[in-house]
Amino acid sequence: MPLTAKQRGAMAGRVDTARAAFERAVAPAEKASSPARGRVYSVTRLMAFQQGESLYREVRRTLGATAATDLLFAVVGEITHGCHSFQPEDKVRHFAAARALTASALTHLLLAGDEPCPRSRALAERIEGELLPRITGLLAAVERRARRRRPDLAAAQDQA
Repeated sequence: MPLTAKQRGAMAGRVDTARAAFERAVAPAEKASSPARGRVYSVTRLMAFQQGESLYREVRRTLGATAATDLLFAVVGEITHGCHSFQPEDKVRHFAAARALTASALTHLLLAGDEPCPRSRALAERIEGELLPRITGLLAAVERRARRRRPDLAAAQDQA
């Protein structure tokens, strides 16, 4: 039996939909970081980097070149290395180093000088309240992803 005009139109629509799906499936894959897709992979998008950079600049502006300033610079460097590391173990190592360096920067801010400095204490509180939780969040996220990818490791860690 011949198709009606309405049936031919519906069939043509299904053919067009199938053709578009096929073309998307065989087209070269775009990278996730492609600006054309609106997503760019950059360390500057990490909240930990943003907090670290902001605090580094504030400590430098407020206190000048100090051991805490140098340590916060190293913290931001470790966050950058961790962000751009490929292996989860490397990411964990860099983010853990960033957390340890942050703790050292806190020590310098809180104990430098003969008397407690209100500006240093305020900066230390911001580091503890803003930066450390962000770094800890990065570590936790990497560890969760690693467990999802390697269920055998998750089971071993749960048993330990």
